[in-house]
Amino acid sequence: MNRVKVVAKNFNIIRVLLVSFLAMMVLVGQSYAAVEEVDDRDSRKEIRNVTQAAKERNKQATRGAVVYKAYCVLCHGAEGTGGSRMNRLHNSVNLKISNLSAYGYDEIIRKGGAAVGRSEFMPAWQSELTDEQIEDVVVYLALLNDSVRRGEVVFKTNCILCHGVDGEGKGRASGFYDPPPSDLTRSVKNDAYKKMIITQGGEAMGRSAGMPVWGGQLSEREINDVVAYLGTISESKRKTQMASNFVAAEMKDDKKNRRSKKRKSHDETQSIIQSTKLKTHQVQRGGLVYKAYCVLCHGAQGKGGSRMTKLHGDLQLEITKQSPEYYETVIRGGGEAVGQSEFMPTWGDELTDEQVNDVVAYLSLLNDPIRRGDVVFKTNCILCHGIKGDGKGRAAVLFDPPPADLTRSEKNDDYKRMIITLGGAAMGRSSVMPQWGLELDKNEIDDVVDYLRTISIVPTSN
Repeated sequence: MNRVKVVAKNFNIIRVLLVSFLAMMVLVGQSYAAVEEVDDRDSRKEIRNVTQAAKERNKQATRGAVVYKAYCVLCHGAEGTGGSRMNRLHNSVNLKISNLSAYGYDEIIRKGGAAVGRSEFMPAWQSELTDEQIEDVVVYLALLNDSVRRGEVVFKTNCILCHGVDGEGKGRASGFYDPPPSDLTRSVKNDAYKKMIITQGGEAMGRSAGMPVWGGQLSEREINDVVAYLGTISESKRKTQMASNFVAAEMKDDKKNRRSKKRKSHDETQSIIQSTKLKTHQVQRGGLVYKAYCVLCHGAQGKGGSRMTKLHGDLQLEITKQSPEYYETVIRGGGEAVGQSEFMPTWGDELTDEQVNDVVAYLSLLNDPIRRGDVVFKTNCILCHGIKGDGKGRAAVLFDPPPADLTRSEKNDDYKRMIITLGGAAMGRSSVMPQWGLELDKNEIDDVVDYLRTISIVPTSN
């Protein structure tokens, strides 16, 4: 009997130990699963962050390209290689943009050439450009002059999902492929091969069909840039900075120092350029809202004549020239709010305040050629001709003869239209006056001529 009790007791002990062991194994399994889940989340987060940073850097470079075109092309040319109109006038000045650090670009843009031991021909732009605009141009120039940096942005925007952040072939989606994506840090293929497989895809090269045909999505320059970047990671992992901080790291200390100081207020030129560009952006947003909500009745140009006019011929659907307050009231409250037709619905509940304000800005320009001309002039012309059109723009001192004082011009509208369209050389005037017909459409040029008429203080000739 005692022997039976001992056996039973031992059995209970073994059962408890077995249950405890199984429970421990379950907990260990759960721990491993939890660790794997955390690792998986971290991996996804890292790829998301890097991709997002690369896309933001691309957007920043795109904004910088716009600022560059507005302020820098005249001297440095479209690609920063010089050879511009200014080079022909001053061939003794080297206008090619050299390859500098982000800090170097920032310094010379803000303070001008003389302040950093370069040519005094390079003006200081810190009073005319915002901090954001200068930083955008710095990013653009860093990419403009460095194929490796450009390639890094392209790679981290398109390739890391499969090849991984570091190019080791351990991307988020690598587990879906057999064979797995290549470890690009250990690739022994030459640049020509890499260019071909990126352009034509893996299948065309007898490799995995999982490698896409990038030639239809990336330009030849982008593919060359990626190949240049791959050359750096195959020599040493993590040799180059990630796209999310390749500019920020160089400028971090300088930014802290600058922001600790009280900024001087921007001068009149900067304020007007900035406000005009903001107004232009607002008008563009308003145009999109107008297209989505208003075109059906009012037509693309606000003149009626739309599909709705054909159905309701008794309605007056042309948008007339009104004050901004009127436009806002009729958009928010409908036609009855201003004593007009109830056919005009109330949009106050469907559009945000920002959308309403944007449409009001769009309609104000849509029906006023002088306002439209003012925006075009102050976006493109004041660098030479000045805010007031008196020929005293920021770059006026660089020209001989100087830009025309448009407030005292005796030329008629037809002449002004021709010289804007064809450029100064075609009219026997200064070749520095660009051929704006290549960049502005006929309506924009007509609007500028209408605007110039309002700032003239002398009678024009016939």
